[in-house]
Amino acid sequence: MDELRINVIDNLAQIEALWRRASRELAGYVFQCFDWLVVWNATVGIPEGITPALVQVSNTAGQTLMLIPLGIRRLHGCRVLGFLGGEESDYKAPLIDRAFATSCCAAAFAELWAMILRRLPPVDIIWFSGMPATVAGAPNPFVTLRGAVSVGCAHAATPLPDNFESYRKAHKSALFRKAARLYRNGAGNNPVRLERVADPTEMLGTLDLTLAWGRRRYGNDFMSASVERFYRQILRSRLDAATPFVARLWIEDVVVATEVGMVQGNRFYGLLTAHESGPWARLSPGRLLMAEIVRWCIAEGIETFDLARGDEPYKKDFTDTEMSLHAYSHGPSRKGCIVLFCYAMMTRIYRQALKNPRLRTHIVALKDRLLAVIGGLRSASAYR
Repeated sequence: MDELRINVIDNLAQIEALWRRASRELAGYVFQCFDWLVVWNATVGIPEGITPALVQVSNTAGQTLMLIPLGIRRLHGCRVLGFLGGEESDYKAPLIDRAFATSCCAAAFAELWAMILRRLPPVDIIWFSGMPATVAGAPNPFVTLRGAVSVGCAHAATPLPDNFESYRKAHKSALFRKAARLYRNGAGNNPVRLERVADPTEMLGTLDLTLAWGRRRYGNDFMSASVERFYRQILRSRLDAATPFVARLWIEDVVVATEVGMVQGNRFYGLLTAHESGPWARLSPGRLLMAEIVRWCIAEGIETFDLARGDEPYKKDFTDTEMSLHAYSHGPSRKGCIVLFCYAMMTRIYRQALKNPRLRTHIVALKDRLLAVIGGLRSASAYR
């Protein structure tokens, strides 16, 4: 590892040109592109007191082999290291050279990671979640860290076939029979149609509708104010590496479902999905929306329909590929070790308390306090 060079930068603006070039040359997802990180940092990161710690790994010839978007926050006296992008980034990973990723074994990366930690400011807790097994097909060395565990899966359909009929035959047919009946009942007027929204004002209006439906179903905690600002800003921004995808599904003259996502290269990312309830529920508007987006992707020549993390049943219905997601936590300092040990103990007690409703309320309250100490990360729920 002596032939590698490590540089740590605490300002995104200082590394913009390098990061944009690397986004085109290295393996990565939309969540690692420069524009995504800048908007997230401005709307979520800075308000939450997160300081970027951007790591560049290069060889002696100056070739960038890896860019790691990390950040440090101080909470309740603990310095916590994590990936920039928060819960809004479904895949937390580096930008990485494919040949380097393939050649970097677990032992070599452990040595490199130790070197990186020595260059970073001191931290008490390292808390990584949502790390994909691969980075756009390249091995992700972070999942080889000792103690990294699999905590869930992401779901995608890839490669998409050349025509929608082939896709339909390969997946559950009940939904598509329902869609066919709706089309027939339209007497040629196609009551079901997907509208891709391009007007900026209409895009924000569709986001408003998506949030309204989400809060109606999940309550006011569906999305925080800072995350809502992030989505509003990302839809208004000009992105050089990705294009916002905002769509509405109409049945006759009523909007019954919406989607806010991203398209980067030949990959579609589904990020926010919502639909009307009540009488429309019997028509499965959310699933009809997914089917129509797949149809659009195939028509546009997109190869991957990515529904990202989550184990909702509909994701398995529309996809054929699973990718494991991993989490890693470590306490470099004594304080961090104590906090993580207490959290691990509380997790075990919590699981036991599930069997005793009288204890559960008290255990959840104590566990939530520990979660606040390590950042209030909603991703910690993956450990439960």
